[in-house]
Amino acid sequence: MINDPKEKSSVVQGILQSDKAVIYNHKRESWLKQVVKSESLLQLSSASIQILLGLSVVAISILGLIQPLWLSTLMSMFGSVAVMAGSYNMYDAVAGKNTFDLLINHAIRRVIRSQN
Repeated sequence: MINDPKEKSSVVQGILQSDKAVIYNHKRESWLKQVVKSESLLQLSSASIQILLGLSVVAISILGLIQPLWLSTLMSMFGSVAVMAGSYNMYDAVAGKNTFDLLINHAIRRVIRSQN
């Protein structure tokens, strides 16, 4: 075990500095830039369209524009399920970014700290 900080290798210093730079750059970017640059833009747009269509079906059912009450109730239930599914898809598109990279960075940092 190396206890003297002067004897740390340059590789370890390079890993620590690059890890700090990655975390700093990740914090600097806003979530909107991450979503726009990501591949999930199609998923995000389809989720928002699904939410809007579900809300419109629920609004039409509540206003009573669909005459048979059983059909209006059924359409309202389907619209509510569509809104819930769209909300989950939107959450999945936005929240699941870069979790694997951060997990690897944390693991590398733990290994380096345990060696010191």
